[in-house]
Amino acid sequence: MNYNINNLNGEMLGRACAFAAKGDVRFYLNSVYIEKRPTGGVYIVATNGHYLCVYEDKEALPEEGFEEVILDVYQPNSKKLLPVFTQMKKTDSERVDLLNLDDSENQVHIVRTVDEETVTDRVYVQNGHYPDWQRVIDSNLNLNTPTGFNTRYLAKLKDFILKGENKKFPIVTLVAGSSEGSNIWQSEHGIVIIMPTRVIGEFKINELVKPETVELEEVAQ
Repeated sequence: MNYNINNLNGEMLGRACAFAAKGDVRFYLNSVYIEKRPTGGVYIVATNGHYLCVYEDKEALPEEGFEEVILDVYQPNSKKLLPVFTQMKKTDSERVDLLNLDDSENQVHIVRTVDEETVTDRVYVQNGHYPDWQRVIDSNLNLNTPTGFNTRYLAKLKDFILKGENKKFPIVTLVAGSSEGSNIWQSEHGIVIIMPTRVIGEFKINELVKPETVELEEVAQ
C-alpha cells in the first residue's frame, strides 16, 4: 500500500486533530484522514460526527499510487494526542514527509526537520473506510455575501453560555445578520451581537462549496 506524501503541511495535520473524536466506538473517527485531491495535493479531514474540518493542502506531493490514508492520532489506550501532532500544531506551516518506510500496511512515519536534525515518528494506520465527508457539503448551498468575523470574538460565544444550560451540547443560534451590520446569536437566555470584520481584497469562495466541484457517487445499498 502506498502511503507516501512529500511536502505535507504539518501544521494543518496537527490542527485537524482538534476536530477528531476521542474514544469513539467508530474507531475511524478518532483519526485524521488524508485523501488525494483531484487537481493536485491532498485534503486533510477530521470529524467527530458533529463537526467537520477540511484543509486543502495544494502543495503536498502524493506519490503515484497514493489515494488515501487514515492516521491514528492518539497514544495507545489514551485520549491524549501523540506528541508529534501537538508539536506540528505549534509550527508555522511546517512541511513534513509521510513515508511508508517499512512497507507496512498498518504504520507510517512522519519525517520532520527539527533544529537541522531529521526526526522520525511512527504513526499507526487505521483500517476500514472513512465516512464520505463530501456528502456533508450541500451542493445546493445558498451562498450569502461573504462575512468575516474575528475568531476571538466568536470564541466569546462559549463564555456566554450559562452553566445551567445544556452542558454537553450548548447551542447558540445565528438568528440575524449581514456583512454590513449587526449579527445576532441567541441562546436560551439572551443574545450576543458581533459586528463583522470587513473582507479585505479579493475574496474567492472555497472550491469545496462550489456546486460544480462537488461530485458525489451513489452509496451502495
